[in-house]
Amino acid sequence: SSAQDEETVTRGGDITLQCEADGVPRPAISWMKDGRPLSTGRRAQILNEGRLLRIQDAQVADTGRYTCIAVNVAGQADRKYDVNVH
Repeated sequence: SSAQDEETVTRGGDITLQCEADGVPRPAISWMKDGRPLSTGRRAQILNEGRLLRIQDAQVADTGRYTCIAVNVAGQADRKYDVNVH
């Protein structure tokens, strides 16, 4: 299943994206930005076993398409977010 959301954030604000991933066994969650693995660091944190992505002090460079991919034996689900920082 695939869903897409638009998130618009003011520069300097916080971006919080959720990955609703439930299942048994618990899915492995990965986050991508513009098709590449997301690099986490001082401003970007992946929390709650992957179910939450938080980017603090948003910059224009954070604009892009974020995808969370949840995989378990039952299959794969992904959710896309188009994030705009202005």
